[in-house]
Amino acid sequence: MKVFAVDMDGTFLDSDNNYDKKFFERLNTEYKDEFKLLVASSNTISHLKTFFRQKDIYYIGSNGAVIAFDDKIIDTQFLDNTDIYRILKYLNYNNIYSYVTSTLEKSYVNKLAGEQFISRMQNYYNDLIINNLNEMNEMNDITKITIEIKGDMKELIAQLNALCQSSIAVYSGFNCIDIIHKGTNKAVAIKKVLNILVANMQDLYVFGDSDNDIEMLKLTKNSFAMANGNDKVKSIAKYEIPSNDENGVLITMEKILKEEL
Repeated sequence: MKVFAVDMDGTFLDSDNNYDKKFFERLNTEYKDEFKLLVASSNTISHLKTFFRQKDIYYIGSNGAVIAFDDKIIDTQFLDNTDIYRILKYLNYNNIYSYVTSTLEKSYVNKLAGEQFISRMQNYYNDLIINNLNEMNEMNDITKITIEIKGDMKELIAQLNALCQSSIAVYSGFNCIDIIHKGTNKAVAIKKVLNILVANMQDLYVFGDSDNDIEMLKLTKNSFAMANGNDKVKSIAKYEIPSNDENGVLITMEKILKEEL
């Protein structure tokens, strides 16, 4: 059985945040017992599930911090409370309010972030709750903090990592930085799912477009970079395929299933 691990934004989803559902449903019908889909994204599990009506999908959310199948949470990596306190204190002190904190159930945004940011984040968090500053500082059981920044990304990542003990700041694409548990990434989560499926690495096919896909692209020779992906991703992946706006993933999946690739 083949295992397809796909990033979502910029990879499986097109620029309109959608995908060819008829195409996917046809593949799911014609090759039902021949593949498993692993959705690996920086998005939350609850948001990822809104894209699919099929049940037989493994979800890797928050850049690997949460793994779910059907309605069950299989694995979770929470952020350390000390790291959370330090990061939120730093962001608020520097008047950086454009961030979202995610738990297993909900995601939260500081009302000081402003209407434009909150409206934009509602496209990626279907369960977004608006909180005040004090409520944000009292949160526990956080799986991920996402920060949108239009300034010096590398400098902020370095400053955040200096504050963290058991967490790490990583670039997740689209001017965003994710704070996740150290040692957590999509590749680590994929390995856990492969163990559950009793699948071999040679059966794994990985698709991505951005820096937070690099670890999982390195897992296998069956690695595919989107035409719209960044140069670093393209240099690591073995193949380059059509863009996310050209059904690149689904077209390639079908070729693999037909053994044309």
